[in-house]
Amino acid sequence: MKKLKQKFYKLLETYSYEVSEANYPYSERANEYPEHHPFENAPASILDDENFMLECFELDYAECFKFCSYRLRNKKDFVMLALKYAYPEYTDIGENLKNDFDILKKLKVKDFSKFGYKHLNDKQKIIEMIKESNSKDFFNHHWLPQTVKNDKNFFLKIIDKSYNSEKCLRWADDSLKKDFKFLDRCISQNPKTIKYISRNIQKFDKLVLKAIKKEGELLRYTGQKFLNNKQFILIASKSYGEIYKYIKKSLRNDYDILLRCILQDPQMLRLADKKIKKNKKIILRLIKKDFTSFKYIDKKLKLDYDILKSVILNLKFGSGDEYKSAAPYLSKLGNRNLIKLAIKKDGFWLDKLSEKYKKDKEIALLAVKNYYGHFSDISENLKKDNDVLEAATKCFLKGYTNFKTKKKEKNDINDLDRHHFIHKDLYWYIYYKVNPHKKNNKTVCVDGVRIRADGVFDHYDKVYFYGEMFNGRPHGKGYATNEESEWGDAAFPSTYEGEWLNGVPHGKGVFKSFAANNYPPNGKVDEVYTGKFINGFKKEN
Repeated sequence: MKKLKQKFYKLLETYSYEVSEANYPYSERANEYPEHHPFENAPASILDDENFMLECFELDYAECFKFCSYRLRNKKDFVMLALKYAYPEYTDIGENLKNDFDILKKLKVKDFSKFGYKHLNDKQKIIEMIKESNSKDFFNHHWLPQTVKNDKNFFLKIIDKSYNSEKCLRWADDSLKKDFKFLDRCISQNPKTIKYISRNIQKFDKLVLKAIKKEGELLRYTGQKFLNNKQFILIASKSYGEIYKYIKKSLRNDYDILLRCILQDPQMLRLADKKIKKNKKIILRLIKKDFTSFKYIDKKLKLDYDILKSVILNLKFGSGDEYKSAAPYLSKLGNRNLIKLAIKKDGFWLDKLSEKYKKDKEIALLAVKNYYGHFSDISENLKKDNDVLEAATKCFLKGYTNFKTKKKEKNDINDLDRHHFIHKDLYWYIYYKVNPHKKNNKTVCVDGVRIRADGVFDHYDKVYFYGEMFNGRPHGKGYATNEESEWGDAAFPSTYEGEWLNGVPHGKGVFKSFAANNYPPNGKVDEVYTGKFINGFKKEN
């Protein structure tokens, strides 16, 4: 018996591994699933062994539960243990347990037809099942007995602020769906209930009014009659300016509606008429609330000093794209004081300004004093300017304030993991300032030294170098690999072997890109480039 269990356990290990490989997109066996589960033909004796089957559940996430003996699938404590590993199909549960409340609850069964007569007539248990559910998408609600469908208190207990609880109203008897006081209480508890209330009931407008006062977006689900009603639109727009998208064009031109909607949601300016887009007073109010509305305003206003100043003062940094729409107009206006204000406020403006300002030393100095990372945005000539290099270095060396601890911390140029993104010219300038002993004009041979990733290697790679170094940089001949980098779903190693100059591949060399999860030297190679490299990159023909 012991050998038999060992045999099938190993078969299950192999099966689980094959499934794992098939699920993994970078595997050579991706999507090649095994044809059969090894327990399909397993002896009945091991399929009835409780401890053995529980061990197996850990291997295949209880997929093998369906092969368990009739006895085990009808044993409650065993099934409850199985449910710790995964959720077997309801159909695989033993017949004696299919109406067991604990099993139903653990399986999160949402089909009322599976509850059984006893549980369907126990309101408290139904409520418990519903409350346990993350969403209320139960079906076959016609199985609910009339005593439940008619019970106001039952529905008032389950219609609350939880996700999708408003859907529960669909299960109620028609008499409740016409009961204004009951529906009014439902909306008090969850205004989204309005979506499931018939528009033909008396005083429906009062229910709509109550719902949209709480959540303006709900006006969308109440019918065209209310979407054409100015009073209702104005109420909804207090919390949901986007309602402007869903009303007819004639109402969009109503000044009261327009003003209320765009002030609540400035993005609605894109749908407004040209007169509003030219109204400087309104535009200034909108930009103060949401600077991104700038892209929808009249072109002439985009060159207005006050408007651009308002954008600068109200802009909030995010991904960097927020500078795209205003920066060209700031460049075109050419007001130097305004540009200096922008750079002082946030140096990220420089990246989107015209080349003229990237070549401007005064502007460049303001930017790198703001943050040393802006060194990447200035012109190539200024990257060699000693004053600019010194200003950026000073900014780097003064450190930063840790947002969590609120304490001042130092930047360490020798920490490649943290400072791999710094432009290489600035990096080496700071490096030699901090490590003057490295600039000794000597060539040394090294074996597996971590170097800065540049050129053909990504900045976040962990690159190790074997070969000649001069003044602390790869220089001469050498080999580098990023195989020890931290990867995500799969590893994609690459190597370079050849000539180096000042820390980067330069001259003749060979760059290899390996297939997913294949490593040098003998792993499968996807791509090889043999030829010339210039300043770290392949010289393509």
